[in-house]
Amino acid sequence: MTIAVTGANSSVGLNLLSHLTNSEDSVVNAIVRSDHAAESLPSSPAVTPKIIPYEDVEQLTRGMEGASCVVHLAGVLIESKM
Repeated sequence: MTIAVTGANSSVGLNLLSHLTNSEDSVVNAIVRSDHAAESLPSSPAVTPKIIPYEDVEQLTRGMEGASCVVHLAGVLIESKM
């Protein structure tokens, strides 16, 4: 089964990847926003890092192609000036 995970470098995402890579039948498209974020992903043949800006719907769609399931863990931080 192919699973797409946005926010794969978050605490929850990394725990999920750890669990999924223990399953022999899982392949993960780990979607993150930057090279720096991709560096924190586990090195596993089951994990394919995909660096995609979350505001680019076309790239996100392509990054999720072939996935049987999508786990959306990405959050967009909006800071306000006070």
